[in-house]
This record gives sequence, C-alpha cells and structure tokens, in this order.
Amino acid sequence: MSGSRGEPAEESFSSVADTKRLKHRVRSGTRTALVAQVASQVVSFGVLACLYRQLAPDDFGLIGMVLPVLLLLRNLSTMGLNVVTIQRREITAGQLSSVFWLNILLGAVAAAVAAGLAPLVARLYGGRQELTLLTLALAGTSVAAAFGAQHQALLERRMRWTWLAATRLMAQLAAGAAAVSAALAGWGVWSLVVQQYVELLALASLFWYAEPWRPSGPRRGAAVTDLLALGGFFSAANLMSFLTTNVDKVLVGAAFGPRALGLYSQAFNLMMKPGYLLTTPLAGIMLPTLSRAAGQPAAYRELLVSFSRVISVILFPAAAGLFVVAPEVMLLLGGPRWSASGGMLSALALALFVQGFVNVAAYVFASAGRTARLLAGAGVLAGAMSAVTAAAVWYGRWRHLPVEQAVTLVAYGYSLGLTVLAVGYLAYCMRSVGLTAWTWSAPAARPLLAAVAMSAVVWGGRGWLLSMGTTSPAVTLALLVATGGIVYTALAWPDVRWLHRQAREFPLADNT
Repeated sequence: MSGSRGEPAEESFSSVADTKRLKHRVRSGTRTALVAQVASQVVSFGVLACLYRQLAPDDFGLIGMVLPVLLLLRNLSTMGLNVVTIQRREITAGQLSSVFWLNILLGAVAAAVAAGLAPLVARLYGGRQELTLLTLALAGTSVAAAFGAQHQALLERRMRWTWLAATRLMAQLAAGAAAVSAALAGWGVWSLVVQQYVELLALASLFWYAEPWRPSGPRRGAAVTDLLALGGFFSAANLMSFLTTNVDKVLVGAAFGPRALGLYSQAFNLMMKPGYLLTTPLAGIMLPTLSRAAGQPAAYRELLVSFSRVISVILFPAAAGLFVVAPEVMLLLGGPRWSASGGMLSALALALFVQGFVNVAAYVFASAGRTARLLAGAGVLAGAMSAVTAAAVWYGRWRHLPVEQAVTLVAYGYSLGLTVLAVGYLAYCMRSVGLTAWTWSAPAARPLLAAVAMSAVVWGGRGWLLSMGTTSPAVTLALLVATGGIVYTALAWPDVRWLHRQAREFPLADNT
C-alpha cells in the first residue's frame, strides 16, 4: 500500500521488461542528479569564495576541530537505519514509525553526549575554551539531522531523485545565504555554525514536504531487531570510513593548530567536491537499484560495471587536472592568504583517483547484504590509514619542518596511502559481489591513461603561461581547464561518447 501512513509502494524487478525499466530510471535519475549536483557545486564555490574573503583560516580550523567529534556521534546515532529503509524489500508501516522515533531518540542521545564531551574537546586541542562553546552550540545538529533522516530514506527508496536533488540545492542556497550574511555582519566563526543549522533544518522541512508519509505515535509491537542487526553492521562500517577521512584532520589540528587545520581541511574539502559531485547522487541511486537487481546476477554486474565506468570517465580527469591547477584554484577562491592551501590541494588531488570508488563501495556491499564483509574491509582500511597519517604527522614534527611543509607532507601521505590500500579494498569488495577485479576495472584503463596524458599537457601549458607572465589565476585557470577538456575528450573519446549515449539511449547500452 502507499497511503500517507502506510508502507511505500514496492517495486519488483524480476522480468526483462522490468529490468529495462529499472535501467531507464537509473539513467534518468543519474542525469537529473548530476545536473542538480553541478548547480550545487557552483553555489558551493560561490559561497566559499565569499566566506574565504570574510573569514580567516583559523575560523575554519576551529570548526574543523569540533566537527569530527560531532559527525562521529551523528554517524553512530543513525545505526544504519536509513540504509536499511532503502535496502529492505519489505518493511511495514509500524517498522517505519519505530525507526523514525528511534532516530529522534538516538539523535538526542548524540547531542547530549556531544555536550558532555565539550570540555574534553577543548582539552584535546590545548585547552582552547572557544571550542567548548562551539561544541555546545553545534551539539543540537544531531537532532536536526535526525528529523529528516527517515523521510530522505523514503524518497531514495521511492527513487524520487528529482525531488532529492532540488531539496538539497534549495537547502544549500538558504544555508549559504545565511552564512555569508552572518560573516558580513562580523560573526566570524559563528557564521559557520549558522550555516550548519540552516542547512539541516531546511533539508528536514523540505524532505517532509516532498514525502507524504507521516509517522504514527511511538508504540510497541513493531519488530526492528532484524533491522538493527543489518543497520548496525553498516553503521559500524560507516564509523570506519569516517575514521579513514577524519583522523588526519584531528592529528593536524592537535599537532599544528587551527590555522594549519583550516588550510588543510579546506584543501581536503575542495578535493572531495568533484567526488561528491558524482558519488553523492550516484550512491543514492546505486543502493536502491542494485538492491532491486540483486536477484539477477547478469543485470547486477552490468549495472555495477556501468556505475564504475561513469566514475572513471568523470573523476580521473578531475583528479589529474586538479593536481596541476590546485594553486590557481585556491588563489581564485580565497586570495593570497589561502595560497598555502594550493600545495596541500595538489597533494590531496591524487587521492581523488580512488576516493570516489571507496565512497560508493559501502553501497555495493549493502546492496548485496554483505555488511559484515563491509565492516571487516572498512576496519582494515581505517586502521591502516590512521597509521599512515599518524606517521606523516610524527615525521613532520620530528624533522621540525615548517608547518605548511609538514601539513603538505601529511596530504601526500593521505593520498599515497589511500591509493595503495584502495586497490586491495576494492578488489575485496568486487569479489564479495561475484565480480573479478579485472571485469570491474578494465573499463577504467583508457580514461586513466587519457587523464595522465592530459595532466602532462596541462602541466606544460601552465609552465608556459607562467613564463609568459600571466598572473591572473582566473585567466590561467580558464585556459588550462579548456585545454585539458579538449585533450581528455580527444584521448578518451570512446568513453566520453559512451557516457553521452548512456544519458540519451534506452535501454542501457552494453559496456563495450
């Protein structure tokens, strides 16, 4: 049934016609989500350019010291229930309501724990009392996020990707406008607190508007034990992934202070933006579609290889190009006081070759119900990456390197460590769902070679422009991006043409 209080209508994809319909919806959803994500990133860069000029790196560093603790608690509080809501073929109305109220309860617990940890957060970073106030102020974000979690999951379960994309964009616009206004009013770091709350509350409100389901009151009798068992594995694995991408920030902040963390964390966030541009909508599409196709091995493999090829064609040139033009990107966005982030961003860009695949691997495991294997793989990856970044921080301090040089070393450590470790992690992921590493990775070979060749051309062009006295970051960046786009398209034309065809044809073309 599909009433306002009932279970969302479920679709079964068991026939050839249904499989074609599923692939068509994947293509339509991917196209819509990508357009919205491009718009979202344009808004994001505009907001960042304004905030970088109004706020100091120290302001972003202070927020960067607090957010890992808050996001850790927020991730734990979800218990993976949003993923279970999407992944399960059948879920009752009673279970949906129970999950909603459990999300609210866990969000409140996370907020209380965050508030209690506020003095310890300040002590971790040398007794900075402003961190106590920031932690207390941001503790409530866990509750704000919980109010929209179930409705977002239901929208993803129903594959209403247009609404999801539009909702995220509207919330981002509202939050960006609020943050820039607060920064112009002289609120400093507190403008970033405003941004957090406005975005989360706007998302929750819009998700409730778009999804008609409403929870009934809390009651006993709706069994959620099996949901918690599956979600618990995913939540624990999500914790491991969180550690993989956040231990470095905690160590940099503790070892080198808020300014260094501000420079590093913003370089890291900018590196992740191309990945989020693609993998955020793609992950929301992958989990429901792969879950529905899990009973048909051939369709599942075809979809998964197609998703992997999309990631390769889009992210490889982004990684290679960002490695070369990172200094111009930081100068254009933030001006001279952010120039030190250019080298860090260039070093971190190397991680983008594998970061997108690592981001979506969790949803591959979850779609096949292999969350225990996901937890094992993510745990090994998190432990190894923590050791790599800790070693880089220790080496920088031991050699008494200048702070910016030491933090750039940490950035290279993160990228190289993740690249090496991701090879084994992704092979393990593919074996878990019945694919060989070669079947899954072969389509990435040509985009990878084309991206490397493109970066060499762009590197030479950048050197020539600098030798000619071109000093404008905007002009340099525009010329280099245009050159790189032309070179990459020419070298990877079969893959670019395939990607274009996938956006237009029905049914899904094969991967040749």
